[in-house]
Amino acid sequence: MMQPQPHSRWTEFLSEEEAHEIFQAIVRPRDVLCLRVMWETGARVTEARTLLFENIDARNGCIILTNLKQNRRKKGDVRPKPEAPLKRVYLESGSTLIADLMLFCKEQHIRQGLVFKGNRDNTKPLSALYIWRKLTDACD
Repeated sequence: MMQPQPHSRWTEFLSEEEAHEIFQAIVRPRDVLCLRVMWETGARVTEARTLLFENIDARNGCIILTNLKQNRRKKGDVRPKPEAPLKRVYLESGSTLIADLMLFCKEQHIRQGLVFKGNRDNTKPLSALYIWRKLTDACD
């Protein structure tokens, strides 16, 4: 279980102002929220894109991420194994991320499963390549 993080690891590379400029350059709320999950929790791309509704813990102010780094079944398969370790990341006080995620899920009628569904197949998560393209496009 992870303790609250005072700052995102991204702050080593981006200032908060630069991160907010990136968020403002992205049009789709889903994409902004996925990047905010990465920014505010230190999640890897795959951890963020496979976030489940059930793993948003509004009561305790945390997000539970599935650590997929060393738990792949075969190359390219990012589905978590049943025993994949979980990490609980508490958000800083004042963060609106959980409220924003819950509102997004309500608007999209998401009550279980993936929060960030793919563009072509809503049974699969957003692709990592799609997320990186959005991020690099916003930085240009």
